[in-house]
Amino acid sequence: MSTYNLPRRVWRAIYPALLYLAITFLVPMIISMFYGGSLGAQAAANGGVVDQNELTQKLTDFLTGKIMQIALAGYIVSALLFSPMWRITKKKYKRWNGGGFSIVAALLVIGAGIGVNLLLSAIIDITKLTEYFESYSQITEFITSGSFIIQLITVGIVAPVAEELCFRGVTLNRMSNIKIWAAVAIQAVIFGAFHLNLLQGLYAALIGVFLGFLVTRFRSLTYAVIAHIAFNSFTVLAGNLLPDTDIPTLVMLLLGIILTAGCILGLLKCKRPPEPVVDEEIIEPIEVIV
Repeated sequence: MSTYNLPRRVWRAIYPALLYLAITFLVPMIISMFYGGSLGAQAAANGGVVDQNELTQKLTDFLTGKIMQIALAGYIVSALLFSPMWRITKKKYKRWNGGGFSIVAALLVIGAGIGVNLLLSAIIDITKLTEYFESYSQITEFITSGSFIIQLITVGIVAPVAEELCFRGVTLNRMSNIKIWAAVAIQAVIFGAFHLNLLQGLYAALIGVFLGFLVTRFRSLTYAVIAHIAFNSFTVLAGNLLPDTDIPTLVMLLLGIILTAGCILGLLKCKRPPEPVVDEEIIEPIEVIV
């Protein structure tokens, strides 16, 4: 197999995120077009004149009221698209695929995901970063919109699966022919930039480093998916089950540090799957992209 040149390597690492981003914009647009067309057709069928202002208002109300369901549709489309891409990628690049599964490691991963959530939440609260990023409140409103079940399914489960297939499944694995630290760092930056919000992007990049560590150490996407689901689901569960509970920030910080550090130390002690036998015709020479 021919070696990709640098521009093509960069493009192969970036375009899955661009494709994911395009889907998040196109799905709501397509749904809006169909809904707006149905409203216009219904008005015309009833012999009435289509009032553009009324049509716009109805469309706005629909999109606002169904924002979580529309997002779910986008995540499902993304998962369906990136699932076959990931299967092809992991067959081609076997360095970080083929590891086994351990219940102990899975439990540690869940604990680490929750710990990272508590830790980042406490840091954001202590530093008052939300005061400098007003658009971040829109993200909070999105996460808390819709019923508890639709929030849990969309934000807690389907979104993590879709994002892991894209960023750790496709993007990270495509960089398995470079140094581990470089691949993990690059995909984390791409993952952070994808969120299009500086504050969310910063902590998403940090989470991306942790998720990339899981994939590269245990040679499995499964643990990254579990950790991502634990992180997101904890946010949804805490927001719905403990909405009025005022947990001291210092307590959250200490719990986050203890849980994160303890679980990561436990993961480091878990047996690491052996490196696969590399077919030199399939895997390109290991070198750092600069």
